[in-house]
Amino acid sequence: MPRHELLDSLKRLGLNEYESKTYSALSRFGSATPAVLSKDAGIPRARIYDVLSSLEAKGFVVRRPSKPVEFKALRLETVYKNLALDKTERHHKDLQELKTIAFSLSSLLEGAKEERQGVAEDAVILTGRHTIYNRIAEETDNCRESVVICSDREGIKRKQGVLSAKNDKLARKGVKVHYKASPTGRYAVFDQKRVLLFLHPPLEDPRKERALFLESPFLAAHLHPLKKP
Repeated sequence: MPRHELLDSLKRLGLNEYESKTYSALSRFGSATPAVLSKDAGIPRARIYDVLSSLEAKGFVVRRPSKPVEFKALRLETVYKNLALDKTERHHKDLQELKTIAFSLSSLLEGAKEERQGVAEDAVILTGRHTIYNRIAEETDNCRESVVICSDREGIKRKQGVLSAKNDKLARKGVKVHYKASPTGRYAVFDQKRVLLFLHPPLEDPRKERALFLESPFLAAHLHPLKKP
């Protein structure tokens, strides 16, 4: 297999450029020191230890108890088993968290219907990431106290980009923006009163994303309880 195809295949297993080159080189040697791998794979000496530590954490290599320290490449059959087990465990954990959130929100939404300004009167469905993010920006502009945004890391980066131009204005108003990283939770809370809930995990087609927006202090307080002094 040509080298570029090998590196592309390794990237599909979750490795970056440096990790793919290092694992490929280590597979040829069997085991080698970081200094040898740095030279052979063309990885900067200052980065090679971080790259090897990352490969070790991902289950692609093991460290040998020798002086100087050496690393050994694991067979891809073993790597596959490690990756499959890790993905299965994470998938199961994500599903359990989604189940917990779904049942919790189901009960809360039923309770919120009894509010004077509850779901039945104030809820709207937003379609398309552009429309949803515009609503987040609009509600943020109207805030007087706080904004809480919960999403995965990529989602937080996107929303930070949308709100970055408003940072100075929000700071002058005394509005605090809190970002909470979560692999499954996707919502925003405005002034502890209004809530925007994404109705599914991130989609490849942003035009198909949907979110529920409603005014419900009851639900907002559950998603982001006020901290007691």
